[in-house]
Amino acid sequence: MNYVDIIIIAVVAFMALWGLWKSFTKTLIKIICFGLAVFATYLVANYIINWLLGIEFVRGLIVDVLGGWYESAIAALGGASNATGALGNFIAPIVARYDAVSAIYNLTLDQFVALTLAINTLNVILCILLYLIIRLVVWLVAWILSLILVHGQPNWFSRLLGFACGAVRGAALVMVLLIASTAILPFGWAKNYNEDLGEKSVIGKVASQYTYQIYDWAVYGNDAQKTIKLLESAGIDKK
Repeated sequence: MNYVDIIIIAVVAFMALWGLWKSFTKTLIKIICFGLAVFATYLVANYIINWLLGIEFVRGLIVDVLGGWYESAIAALGGASNATGALGNFIAPIVARYDAVSAIYNLTLDQFVALTLAINTLNVILCILLYLIIRLVVWLVAWILSLILVHGQPNWFSRLLGFACGAVRGAALVMVLLIASTAILPFGWAKNYNEDLGEKSVIGKVASQYTYQIYDWAVYGNDAQKTIKLLESAGIDKK
């Protein structure tokens, strides 16, 4: 166990205790609103990311500048297959999708991984901004529902359920933080963090592996169609 595991435990414990204090109904409302905000962000983000990549300036910034930087960083590692730690776990689903597009696009594995990492960075930043905007609206709905549904003092059973719901909310927050921290900071000074998260931690290692798989599935799906659409939007020429 290292500092990453301690932070994860602290986040989940804090949210669980917060749920204990707030009671079941208030915590459940917050979880539902959180889920609705995430789902709405997921539905909107895919269309916006394709639209943004269609803008020449944004495409150049992501594909040429950021993608080129990622490609150089991957080359410094000796190739994407040599990535370890949290970065290796994050790249693993990307590598697994390479065969589906290698016959269509003239991209090496390292180029495909670098381009996907660049798109992921844009996607995560966009999702954070969209979530904050949507969350403001959802927060207002949650506040109104709390006024309507929550009356009197909660009993011990309500607080116990609130504790459990708070822990679930904390776990969801940890997943968001894992995705954001690895997608935005996969190289450079974050190298020690990626090694600590993906190799030296106990809870973080398992949590990150499943989190990255869920994220990759949510963004790119089970087939290659979403990936192909993103590559087309990024202006990547087919063979």
